[in-house]
Amino acid sequence: MLNKFYILGDKRKHYIVSIAPLTAGLALLATSLLPRVITLLGGSLNLNLLVDPLLAGVITLIAGVTTGALIMYPKMRLGNEVEKLRLRLPYIILKLRTSIMAGDPPLQAFISTASSINNELLNVLVKRIVIGDEPVQAVEYLRSIIGNRPEIDVLKRVVQYLEFGSQSERYLRDEFEFLMSEKSTALNRALENLSMIVEVYMAMGVFAPIVGIVMLSSLSMLARGMDVMFLIALIIFIAIPIFSLASSIFARRVIERALL
Repeated sequence: MLNKFYILGDKRKHYIVSIAPLTAGLALLATSLLPRVITLLGGSLNLNLLVDPLLAGVITLIAGVTTGALIMYPKMRLGNEVEKLRLRLPYIILKLRTSIMAGDPPLQAFISTASSINNELLNVLVKRIVIGDEPVQAVEYLRSIIGNRPEIDVLKRVVQYLEFGSQSERYLRDEFEFLMSEKSTALNRALENLSMIVEVYMAMGVFAPIVGIVMLSSLSMLARGMDVMFLIALIIFIAIPIFSLASSIFARRVIERALL
């Protein structure tokens, strides 16, 4: 399943492509340092010292971050699919229960419900069931891919309820109510976290920059004309916007995870 998330659909090719930016960056860094080492050792090689080491170092750092992101990409995609499954579980159970109450066979209702949702994990689960696996075996196959997760435990209970036929509707109702109670608890926890995020933002995003600007201005006066405008501009136009954006994104994610 993970092959779909790899570059070129192959694990080995994915890692080869992933380490290419870092390899190129290290080569550039070595090229920038080698002429200087030779010059220091008394050699005659100069060539205008080729590339500036500071620039090469920055490029190598960016290449390293790119390599790390590419290596982690399949796991991040898989984690995103698990998160989407977690958010859709109440809907899956509710729709499955409605289909069974309407008279659909439980297993067919489950396959239809899972197929209607755009999720790679559910697609794999449906394919395993269609080719002949027992539903519980198909869920255990998913567990072997993503490990022990609460979402897999819920799926396993749901497919086990299918064996009860028309009586499975009652068990699905209990499972749905349990998930919704967890959602309510998560919402209360999210509101508490949101208040903490606001407090941190006020301290680090409002008061700390003001104190920093005042201290820099005082230092400039004490140092008789020391230029601190660059540092003040860095705080105002880079540090504050970045911290504000990160805080808002984090707060939105906390609330969305609790509401959905």
